[in-house]
Amino acid sequence: MTGWPPLSLLLLLLLLSLSAPVRAGSVIAPPWVDAELNPCSSESWQLVRWPADGRCYSIFQRGPCPASQELVWDSAGGRAVCACPTGHLEHAATARCYRRHSRGPCPRRHFFTDGAGRATCRPFGECAPGHIFWPADGRCHERLTRGPCARGELLALNPLTLEPECGCSRSGQMARSYWPHTDSCYQEYTRGPCPHGLLFVFNASRQTVECSCRPQMREHYHSDTGQCFPQQARGPCPHGNLFVYNNSTGRTECRCEPGGLRLPATGACYRGYTQGACAGGQFVVPAADEPRHGVCTDNPCRRGELFFPTDGRCHRVGERGPCPAGQLVHYEPYRGVSHRGACGCSARLRLNYWPEDGRCYQQLTRGPCPPQHAFVFNAASGRTECRCERRRGRAVGAGVCGAPPALQDTAAPPPTERPSPGGREPAPAADGGRECRCPPGTVADRGRGRCRPAPRPLQMVRITR
Repeated sequence: MTGWPPLSLLLLLLLLSLSAPVRAGSVIAPPWVDAELNPCSSESWQLVRWPADGRCYSIFQRGPCPASQELVWDSAGGRAVCACPTGHLEHAATARCYRRHSRGPCPRRHFFTDGAGRATCRPFGECAPGHIFWPADGRCHERLTRGPCARGELLALNPLTLEPECGCSRSGQMARSYWPHTDSCYQEYTRGPCPHGLLFVFNASRQTVECSCRPQMREHYHSDTGQCFPQQARGPCPHGNLFVYNNSTGRTECRCEPGGLRLPATGACYRGYTQGACAGGQFVVPAADEPRHGVCTDNPCRRGELFFPTDGRCHRVGERGPCPAGQLVHYEPYRGVSHRGACGCSARLRLNYWPEDGRCYQQLTRGPCPPQHAFVFNAASGRTECRCERRRGRAVGAGVCGAPPALQDTAAPPPTERPSPGGREPAPAADGGRECRCPPGTVADRGRGRCRPAPRPLQMVRITR
């Protein structure tokens, strides 16, 4: 790699200057602009001093660095260093940089990616015929479709390297997808560059691509509007529907997305147990007479609770509720706001996750802990732990977690023992031991752990006229 072209470097510095905070009408300089640490910056902001030879080189270019690396600024060390460009990883054996998720130094059908502490080679995933594995997202995408590519590009295998790549070509395997007016490629029977209601197709008679819609395009033709739409898209359908082809009727139709419930009044579909088109405080539930239809009903759950259709009850997030042992109530996977609860456990639930057994437990319960301990989250360490929890009436004595000493001691206190804090006095217990009781005229305030004056009894006053 020889570095960025000068124009790209100038654009980068321009963007840097525009995005920097402005104080009193001046732009804050980048960290390498320091005459003491980097004398070259007094000549130009684009220059940094290389410690080995004391010469000045352009930042973000190769300069004195090995091939494939570039010169960057190490803010912590206050000096210029060689490193891989953004989006690249260093191969430790050769000290060369390769683009992340590319083949790099790896064998065929492997890709170069982050490993345990250093970059490593990993094999491609297995895909169905006609599909291509894309290392960046770890998924399989259909060949010659847009897939993970930018608009105007299609996913294909490079015939020379057999690596997956996004691109566009007027010849070869993409000839039937090439749109010459914008020098871009589109998947057939998608909208592509076409106006609403027309699809991008290849005309075999004319041997050219065009925007078209005809009744003969049965799997995409909408008879009510006389227009064509891609399958599995919304097309002319109401909210929450997909435009699909029904093999039984031989016609296209609107169908609810998976998990959606249709509101008969509008034909729109909404996910069950979301608000949808319902009023505030309500959500959509399956209709009793037609499970595929939805009706609006009041949400019985309070803030912080989720509804479980299995038992028809509300359960608080973070508690076990109806979940199996080792799992807790949490929000179901959904991009919007769902009021339906789900059971599960993962390391992402770090307030409840116990890495020793890979299970989740409710806080301030025993959970996986020894007797008389509480399962809590330590904010300082960022981990869960077992703690002798004082707030739950436990204390540590002689390295042992148990009940407070005042409750453990069964021997009678000496006659000179003072009343306990809060005004409570030692008194004989039913088991022959000692316990603290409030003096006459006072009652125990269990919330504060002390005694308070007893409330006066209500007096009935007769009113005569």
